[in-house]
Amino acid sequence: MQIHREIGARYSEGIALNLLGATLLQVGRSEEAAPAAQEAAQIFRQMRDQRSRAGALNNLGGALQGARRFEEATSTPLWTGSRPLMLSPG
Repeated sequence: MQIHREIGARYSEGIALNLLGATLLQVGRSEEAAPAAQEAAQIFRQMRDQRSRAGALNNLGGALQGARRFEEATSTPLWTGSRPLMLSPG
């Protein structure tokens, strides 16, 4: 990821962060997966790539669930345009 940051390749950085988050989630390291997925989602939001952002947010939700951070998972605002969407319990 460092090289992507150094050369300003934001999309590649987002992809790398999202893959890191997904991998950490798969091996049960949810606490470490959450920040990677969140940063990826922020990059994709800035780039207006909603499909990639959705994948990163899915990984973030899984990471927060795995870390048993339920309150945070259900109160995290998802900004789209000028109004927030809220994740809500089932």
